[in-house]
Amino acid sequence: ILPGVVFGVWFCLADVAVVLEGERDLNALKRSQRLVRGYGGKALALLLVGVLAAALPAGLIRLMVKGTAGGLLSGLMGIVATPFQYGLHILLYYDLRARKEGQQGSEGAGEQAGSAPPPSSEGAQP
Repeated sequence: ILPGVVFGVWFCLADVAVVLEGERDLNALKRSQRLVRGYGGKALALLLVGVLAAALPAGLIRLMVKGTAGGLLSGLMGIVATPFQYGLHILLYYDLRARKEGQQGSEGAGEQAGSAPPPSSEGAQP
């Protein structure tokens, strides 16, 4: 079980590296491992928060509501919780990227995502 947890933490940001950086295959796995290195405890804690935030409410609903309705409500809870989990992965990615690569690395990501630079005050009339 322990090797699975270690590999899961190492590679938890591979999907984010594919989407946000365009990395492919082993490069995405290596990128995830580089970002998580030194912050494994933080990554594991955040992953556990995401799993608990998804599983706990769904499990409680399943216990309280029996039958088909319980399964349906539990499934709906999964629909709500899944974007939350991915949001945590993206926040972890940006946090670790800023810590590892400094302010310059986090600014570059915003420019790639299509955000425009702030307007300049040159030529503005009072």
